[in-house]
Amino acid sequence: GRQARDKAHPHALKEQHRAAAAHHTRILEKLGAKHAAALAALEDRERTQAQAATAQAQIDRTLEEKAARETEMRERTAALAARDAEHTAVLEKLRGEHRLTLQTLRRELGELRAERDAAATLRDDLLSTQEGLERNNAALERRTEELEERARSLTVALESATEGRRRAER
Repeated sequence: GRQARDKAHPHALKEQHRAAAAHHTRILEKLGAKHAAALAALEDRERTQAQAATAQAQIDRTLEEKAARETEMRERTAALAARDAEHTAVLEKLRGEHRLTLQTLRRELGELRAERDAAATLRDDLLSTQEGLERNNAALERRTEELEERARSLTVALESATEGRRRAER
């Protein structure tokens, strides 16, 4: 059937072959185009995946750096808190020492005031005693002068009496 027909119309056969070849070529071209598009899409996908991997690596690095910074900040904060606690302890110790020093100074100041007051009282007593002694001394000097004057007048009177008795005896 078909072979006979093909032999009868060799020209039609060639046309069929040419049409089939053209059809196959178109199919192959379409397949080639699809293949090329698939390859391009695959390359695009691979490129996108590589970019995504690069971006993810960058994100991971950024997160690691952020975590490292946070750790460093926590360590710094802890160090600052420790130093702050040390400073607070030193300040408290100094405040305590300052309080003790102030109490000691106040006590010593009180003692010094008491000593000063006692010294002032003693000085006043000594001045008063000195004034009394000076008054007594002045009174004693007057009394001594009076007694010496009396002794002189008694001596003169005695000498005069003695002289009068000698004359009377002669």
